[in-house]
Amino acid sequence: YLAAKACPVCSGKQEVVLPSLGTECKAVFVADQPDEREQLIGVPYVGETGTLVAKMIRAMGLNRDEVGFAYLNVCAHAEASADDLADAWSPLFERYLSLAQPEVIVAFGECAARRLTGQAVAFPHLRGQWFEHNGVPVMSTFHPSALLQHPQGKAVVWSDLKNVMRKL
Repeated sequence: YLAAKACPVCSGKQEVVLPSLGTECKAVFVADQPDEREQLIGVPYVGETGTLVAKMIRAMGLNRDEVGFAYLNVCAHAEASADDLADAWSPLFERYLSLAQPEVIVAFGECAARRLTGQAVAFPHLRGQWFEHNGVPVMSTFHPSALLQHPQGKAVVWSDLKNVMRKL
């Protein structure tokens, strides 16, 4: 797919961040788009955000082989909205989900939550609620980068992740 379709903004001049897939994918963690560091090295969820996500996964009793990591957009640009790019990269993302076959999806942040739930309501009404995306349960919660800025939100996210653990 990547060879046939270049990014609509940079025409393939930027490093893309492809999704990763565990061998036994129980949960997929999805955010809107990679940050600058992730895009620089082409690996999802690195740096402080990646460390926090790794802690979340361990606290849930999961390991890297049991999870997948993805972005709605494999690259990010100041020139285009995350929603516009998600339209362009949707076929790649949906193909990834069909290969991953997760039991649950955790949507990090408002863009991922709206896209995966099909809901247009404000994020507070999506967070902590179960929805479905193509038959797969979706739990929306705060983006890990938001937790780095506002650590008081960790308790709310932990509550959401406990709901995911119960579903699994």
